[in-house]
Amino acid sequence: HSDIGWIRKAAGRNMSSKNWWRSLIPFPRRKTLKRWFPGFEARKTTALIQHSGADWVIDIGANTGQFAQRLRSTGYTGHILSVEPLPEEHARIVAASAGDPNWTIAPRVAIGAEPGELTLYRYADSSLSSALKPEREGPDFGVPEEVLTPLTTLDALVRDHIPDDARIFIKIDVQGLEMQVISGGHAALDRATGASVELALRRIYRDEPGYLDVLNAMDAHGLVPVFFSHVTSKRRMRPEMQMDAVLLRRT
Repeated sequence: HSDIGWIRKAAGRNMSSKNWWRSLIPFPRRKTLKRWFPGFEARKTTALIQHSGADWVIDIGANTGQFAQRLRSTGYTGHILSVEPLPEEHARIVAASAGDPNWTIAPRVAIGAEPGELTLYRYADSSLSSALKPEREGPDFGVPEEVLTPLTTLDALVRDHIPDDARIFIKIDVQGLEMQVISGGHAALDRATGASVELALRRIYRDEPGYLDVLNAMDAHGLVPVFFSHVTSKRRMRPEMQMDAVLLRRT
Protein backbone atom coordinates (compact mmCIF):
# COMPACT_ATOMS: atom_id res chain seq x y z
CA HIS A 1 0.00 0.00 0.00
CA SER A 2 2.86 2.38 0.83
CA ASP A 3 4.34 1.73 -2.61
CA ILE A 4 1.03 2.59 -4.29
CA GLY A 5 0.81 5.75 -2.23
CA TRP A 6 4.27 6.79 -3.39
CA ILE A 7 3.32 6.21 -7.03
CA ARG A 8 0.17 8.27 -6.62
CA LYS A 9 2.17 11.09 -5.08
CA ALA A 10 4.86 10.92 -7.75
CA ALA A 11 2.26 10.91 -10.50
CA GLY A 12 0.69 13.99 -8.99
CA ARG A 13 -2.79 12.86 -9.96
CA ASN A 14 -5.50 10.35 -9.07
CA MET A 15 -4.83 6.75 -10.10
CA SER A 16 -8.22 6.70 -11.78
CA SER A 17 -6.75 8.84 -14.57
CA LYS A 18 -5.97 6.49 -17.45
CA ASN A 19 -2.73 8.35 -18.28
CA TRP A 20 -1.35 8.65 -14.72
CA TRP A 21 1.69 6.58 -15.64
CA ARG A 22 2.92 9.06 -18.30
CA SER A 23 4.43 11.39 -15.68
CA LEU A 24 6.63 8.51 -14.46
CA ILE A 25 8.12 7.81 -17.88
CA PRO A 26 10.23 10.40 -19.76
CA PHE A 27 8.39 9.98 -23.06
CA PRO A 28 7.68 12.80 -25.57
CA ARG A 29 4.18 14.18 -25.89
CA ARG A 30 2.07 13.18 -28.89
CA LYS A 31 2.40 16.68 -30.40
CA THR A 32 6.20 16.45 -30.14
CA LEU A 33 6.23 13.01 -31.71
CA LYS A 34 4.09 14.20 -34.61
CA ARG A 35 6.58 17.01 -35.21
CA TRP A 36 9.52 14.59 -35.16
CA PHE A 37 7.78 11.78 -37.05
CA PRO A 38 5.00 13.19 -39.26
CA GLY A 39 2.29 10.71 -40.21
CA PHE A 40 1.70 9.31 -43.68
CA GLU A 41 -1.21 11.68 -44.42
CA ALA A 42 0.92 14.76 -43.67
CA ARG A 43 3.87 13.45 -45.69
CA LYS A 44 1.69 12.55 -48.68
CA THR A 45 -0.09 15.91 -48.65
CA THR A 46 3.25 17.71 -48.79
CA ALA A 47 4.49 15.36 -51.51
CA LEU A 48 1.41 16.14 -53.61
CA ILE A 49 1.88 19.89 -53.12
CA GLN A 50 5.47 19.55 -54.28
CA HIS A 51 4.35 17.34 -57.17
CA SER A 52 1.96 20.08 -58.28
CA GLY A 53 4.90 22.46 -58.68
CA ALA A 54 3.51 25.04 -56.26
CA ASP A 55 5.96 27.54 -54.79
CA TRP A 56 3.36 29.38 -52.67
CA VAL A 57 0.84 27.75 -50.29
CA ILE A 58 -2.10 29.92 -49.22
CA ASP A 59 -3.23 28.71 -45.80
CA ILE A 60 -6.83 29.93 -45.34
CA GLY A 61 -8.12 29.24 -41.85
CA ALA A 62 -4.67 28.91 -40.32
CA ASN A 63 -5.82 28.85 -36.66
CA THR A 64 -2.48 28.79 -34.75
CA GLY A 65 -0.35 27.60 -37.66
CA GLN A 66 -0.73 23.84 -37.44
CA PHE A 67 -0.91 23.28 -41.22
CA ALA A 68 2.08 25.50 -41.98
CA GLN A 69 4.16 23.83 -39.27
CA ARG A 70 3.18 20.43 -40.63
CA LEU A 71 4.36 21.50 -44.09
CA ARG A 72 7.71 22.52 -42.66
CA SER A 73 8.09 19.28 -40.70
CA THR A 74 7.50 17.27 -43.89
CA GLY A 75 10.02 19.09 -46.06
CA TYR A 76 8.19 21.94 -47.77
CA THR A 77 10.54 24.94 -47.91
CA GLY A 78 8.59 27.26 -50.23
CA HIS A 79 6.52 30.31 -49.40
CA ILE A 80 3.47 30.14 -47.13
CA LEU A 81 0.82 32.86 -46.72
CA SER A 82 -1.33 32.18 -43.65
CA VAL A 83 -4.73 33.81 -43.10
CA GLU A 84 -6.51 33.82 -39.73
CA PRO A 85 -9.42 36.04 -38.58
CA LEU A 86 -9.48 35.39 -34.80
CA PRO A 87 -7.38 37.89 -32.78
CA GLU A 88 -5.77 35.51 -30.25
CA GLU A 89 -5.00 32.87 -32.86
CA HIS A 90 -3.66 35.51 -35.25
CA ALA A 91 -1.26 36.75 -32.58
CA ARG A 92 -0.07 33.21 -31.91
CA ILE A 93 0.59 32.49 -35.57
CA VAL A 94 2.53 35.73 -35.92
CA ALA A 95 4.73 34.56 -33.04
CA ALA A 96 5.04 31.04 -34.50
CA SER A 97 6.23 32.40 -37.85
CA ALA A 98 9.05 34.47 -36.36
CA GLY A 99 12.38 33.37 -37.78
CA ASP A 100 10.86 31.83 -40.94
CA PRO A 101 11.43 34.35 -43.76
CA ASN A 102 9.26 32.35 -46.19
CA TRP A 103 6.22 32.28 -43.88
CA THR A 104 4.06 35.40 -44.26
CA ILE A 105 1.05 36.22 -42.08
CA ALA A 106 -1.70 38.29 -43.71
CA PRO A 107 -3.40 41.01 -41.64
CA ARG A 108 -6.26 39.62 -39.55
CA VAL A 109 -9.05 38.91 -42.02
CA ALA A 110 -11.66 36.32 -43.04
CA ILE A 111 -12.13 35.14 -46.64
CA GLY A 112 -15.57 35.22 -48.22
CA ALA A 113 -17.61 35.97 -51.32
CA GLU A 114 -17.17 39.77 -51.16
CA PRO A 115 -15.38 42.42 -49.06
CA GLY A 116 -16.99 43.74 -45.88
CA GLU A 117 -17.27 42.55 -42.30
CA LEU A 118 -18.23 39.20 -40.80
CA THR A 119 -19.30 38.07 -37.34
CA LEU A 120 -17.55 34.87 -36.30
CA TYR A 121 -18.50 32.60 -33.43
CA ARG A 122 -15.39 31.66 -31.49
CA TYR A 123 -16.15 28.29 -29.90
CA ALA A 124 -14.46 26.51 -26.99
CA ASP A 125 -12.33 24.63 -29.52
CA SER A 126 -11.17 27.59 -31.59
CA SER A 127 -10.43 25.37 -34.61
CA LEU A 128 -14.22 24.88 -34.92
CA SER A 129 -14.95 28.63 -35.01
CA SER A 130 -17.25 29.70 -37.84
CA ALA A 131 -19.80 32.25 -38.97
CA LEU A 132 -22.30 29.37 -38.74
CA LYS A 133 -24.01 27.89 -35.69
CA PRO A 134 -23.53 24.15 -35.05
CA GLU A 135 -26.23 21.63 -35.93
CA ARG A 136 -25.89 20.12 -32.46
CA GLU A 137 -24.46 21.62 -29.30
CA GLY A 138 -21.51 19.87 -27.65
CA PRO A 139 -18.58 20.45 -25.28
CA ASP A 140 -16.29 21.47 -28.14
CA PHE A 141 -18.59 24.39 -28.94
CA GLY A 142 -19.69 25.75 -25.56
CA VAL A 143 -21.04 29.31 -25.36
CA PRO A 144 -19.57 31.18 -28.35
CA GLU A 145 -17.81 34.53 -28.23
CA GLU A 146 -18.83 36.81 -31.10
CA VAL A 147 -15.89 38.34 -32.99
CA LEU A 148 -16.31 40.98 -35.70
CA THR A 149 -13.65 40.61 -38.38
CA PRO A 150 -12.78 42.29 -41.68
CA LEU A 151 -13.74 40.28 -44.75
CA THR A 152 -12.01 40.08 -48.11
CA THR A 153 -12.00 37.72 -51.07
CA LEU A 154 -9.51 35.09 -52.15
CA ASP A 155 -8.92 36.93 -55.42
CA ALA A 156 -8.15 40.19 -53.57
CA LEU A 157 -5.85 38.33 -51.15
CA VAL A 158 -3.86 36.82 -54.03
CA ARG A 159 -3.71 40.13 -55.87
CA ASP A 160 -2.40 41.95 -52.78
CA HIS A 161 0.08 39.39 -51.41
CA ILE A 162 1.17 36.89 -54.10
CA PRO A 163 3.50 37.54 -57.06
CA ASP A 164 1.81 37.38 -60.46
CA ASP A 165 4.10 34.58 -61.65
CA ALA A 166 3.72 32.42 -58.49
CA ARG A 167 2.38 28.89 -58.70
CA ILE A 168 -0.16 28.67 -55.89
CA PHE A 169 -1.67 25.85 -53.85
CA ILE A 170 -4.75 26.87 -51.84
CA LYS A 171 -5.70 25.25 -48.54
CA ILE A 172 -9.29 25.99 -47.42
CA ASP A 173 -10.34 25.18 -43.85
CA VAL A 174 -13.23 27.52 -43.07
CA GLN A 175 -15.80 25.44 -41.18
CA GLY A 176 -18.79 25.50 -43.52
CA LEU A 177 -17.92 28.64 -45.52
CA GLU A 178 -16.20 26.83 -48.39
CA MET A 179 -18.66 27.96 -51.07
CA GLN A 180 -18.21 31.62 -50.09
CA VAL A 181 -14.43 31.30 -50.44
CA ILE A 182 -14.86 29.66 -53.84
CA SER A 183 -17.33 32.35 -54.97
CA GLY A 184 -14.80 35.08 -54.21
CA GLY A 185 -11.83 33.22 -55.66
CA HIS A 186 -12.59 32.19 -59.22
CA ALA A 187 -9.45 33.77 -60.71
CA ALA A 188 -7.21 32.33 -57.99
CA LEU A 189 -8.68 28.83 -58.31
CA ASP A 190 -8.33 28.93 -62.11
CA ARG A 191 -4.57 29.51 -61.77
CA ALA A 192 -3.97 27.18 -58.78
CA THR A 193 -1.84 24.07 -59.21
CA GLY A 194 -3.93 22.36 -56.53
CA ALA A 195 -5.95 22.78 -53.36
CA SER A 196 -6.80 21.18 -50.05
CA VAL A 197 -10.30 21.49 -48.63
CA GLU A 198 -12.15 20.10 -45.63
CA LEU A 199 -15.31 18.22 -46.63
CA ALA A 200 -18.39 17.55 -44.52
CA LEU A 201 -19.54 13.93 -44.91
CA ARG A 202 -22.11 14.76 -42.24
CA ARG A 203 -23.06 18.38 -41.65
CA ILE A 204 -21.69 19.87 -38.42
CA TYR A 205 -22.96 23.42 -39.02
CA ARG A 206 -26.34 24.78 -40.09
CA ASP A 207 -26.42 25.56 -43.83
CA GLU A 208 -23.01 23.93 -44.36
CA PRO A 209 -22.50 22.71 -47.95
CA GLY A 210 -22.27 18.99 -48.60
CA TYR A 211 -19.08 17.40 -49.87
CA LEU A 212 -20.47 16.92 -53.39
CA ASP A 213 -21.34 20.62 -53.65
CA VAL A 214 -17.77 21.58 -52.77
CA LEU A 215 -16.15 18.97 -55.02
CA ASN A 216 -18.36 19.97 -57.97
CA ALA A 217 -17.48 23.63 -57.47
CA MET A 218 -13.77 22.80 -57.41
CA ASP A 219 -14.15 20.54 -60.45
CA ALA A 220 -15.53 23.52 -62.37
CA HIS A 221 -12.10 25.11 -61.89
CA GLY A 222 -10.31 22.01 -63.17
CA LEU A 223 -9.31 20.74 -59.71
CA VAL A 224 -10.00 17.05 -59.04
CA PRO A 225 -9.46 14.98 -55.88
CA VAL A 226 -6.39 12.74 -55.72
CA PHE A 227 -6.22 11.95 -51.99
CA PHE A 228 -8.55 11.84 -48.98
CA SER A 229 -7.40 11.74 -45.36
CA HIS A 230 -8.76 11.89 -41.81
CA VAL A 231 -9.42 15.30 -40.29
CA THR A 232 -8.52 14.05 -36.80
CA SER A 233 -5.63 11.81 -35.79
CA LYS A 234 -7.96 9.52 -33.84
CA ARG A 235 -8.89 6.23 -35.48
CA ARG A 236 -12.35 5.14 -34.44
CA MET A 237 -14.51 2.26 -35.66
CA ARG A 238 -17.46 4.46 -36.59
CA PRO A 239 -18.53 6.68 -39.48
CA GLU A 240 -16.38 9.71 -40.28
CA MET A 241 -17.95 13.18 -40.14
CA GLN A 242 -15.29 15.03 -42.14
CA MET A 243 -12.43 14.31 -44.50
CA ASP A 244 -9.62 16.40 -45.95
CA ALA A 245 -9.30 16.27 -49.73
CA VAL A 246 -6.22 17.14 -51.77
CA LEU A 247 -7.05 18.20 -55.32
CA LEU A 248 -4.70 18.71 -58.26
CA ARG A 249 -5.24 20.23 -61.66
CA ARG A 250 -6.87 17.89 -64.14
CA THR A 251 -4.41 16.62 -66.73
